[in-house]
Amino acid sequence: MSARAIEANCKAMINKPGIRLIVTHDFLDDQSMLDFLAQNTINVFFYESSENRGLSSAIDNAMAVQRPIAVSNSIMFRHILATIPSVCIKDNTLKNIIKNGFAPLQKYYDEWNTGNLLWEYERILDAVFIKQQNPSMARMGIIRTLQSKLNRVFSIPDKSFTWLRNSDKAHDDDITPQPQAYYEPLQIPPGIPLNRILDNAARELYKPAINKLHELVPVTMAKKIAEANVQQGFVFDTVHRFIPQYKQPKILCVGSYEDTASMGLLKMGYTIEEIDPMLNYYLQEYYTKPSTNKNSYDIIFSTSVIEHDPDDTSFIQCIDGLLAPGGVAIITCDFKEAWKQGDPKPEVDARFYTEQDLKVRLLSLMPDCKLVDEPDWKCENPDFNYLGKYQYTFATFVVKKEIHI
Repeated sequence: MSARAIEANCKAMINKPGIRLIVTHDFLDDQSMLDFLAQNTINVFFYESSENRGLSSAIDNAMAVQRPIAVSNSIMFRHILATIPSVCIKDNTLKNIIKNGFAPLQKYYDEWNTGNLLWEYERILDAVFIKQQNPSMARMGIIRTLQSKLNRVFSIPDKSFTWLRNSDKAHDDDITPQPQAYYEPLQIPPGIPLNRILDNAARELYKPAINKLHELVPVTMAKKIAEANVQQGFVFDTVHRFIPQYKQPKILCVGSYEDTASMGLLKMGYTIEEIDPMLNYYLQEYYTKPSTNKNSYDIIFSTSVIEHDPDDTSFIQCIDGLLAPGGVAIITCDFKEAWKQGDPKPEVDARFYTEQDLKVRLLSLMPDCKLVDEPDWKCENPDFNYLGKYQYTFATFVVKKEIHI
């Protein structure tokens, strides 16, 4: 009865000539439903916003027929609310959404395929088996990653995910793209390489980049250790430095959770693919994903992540395998010359890096890559102190993959 009453009320509201509302109450089989959706100019789903709800599967069949989709800003559509250009009626008009066609949603269509779905479930099962065989693996973060993945699979909202990163404006930065934002890469004095130590001199040099990040993402920047922000400033500036070399560059951030360089670039309107075990994947997992295109990224950047990975050999090999010919990798790391296994370090670090690590060990794992310039990783007196216990500094590692003709 209520459905019929709603239908009558909706029809009574129409007062514009030429508009006809057709309402059906029939249940369609799968093929009939797909045929119905495929014939429409646009399929529109307007749900009321409701907290603590799962993901709506209503759009799945509409996505399957590759017709334009419009949605409300209900939390149930959070898995597509970050679409650019927006398919949310709050941010865009039906005319524009129809004009944009299915193209904005194509990445989801490609991503949510059978191969990836099977891979995701196998990955969850692998993590369960690892836990059963060796409970101590939980201390390495595998169980937290598993829980995050289970939350996504079973549609439990988790505000740590990128698609909910703006959900609490009191505690998080708004990273809605603002393409009009502008940043000019720094004029670096001659003789100062990109492969360098990020010391107090670098903090002064990269101050404009750091200030720009404070402007773009002030809340997250305020959470960081001020002396460590030189890494994000360096990465933000260096990515800008290389972007003009590529036409529509494909960019990947490894370790994107609260990475202000990535957040700042997103806010400036750049398209950045993000991976992080807090959000979705470890780098090594992402590398094995069926839809991951090897040798395809023009710019890969990673800010102070590699030193936390127990297996930095595979980390670097994955970076190398994802980098396109002619592409650049921009990495920062915790650095202390003459450090060796067993020496003091922060608990969260697997190691500190030395000049030998960067110049020989890591570079040898990327046979087609070369440093973009002559490095200067000399540092006798590191000027960063962590927790009043650990004295070290930061180093950069910037390489370019050769093009073989």
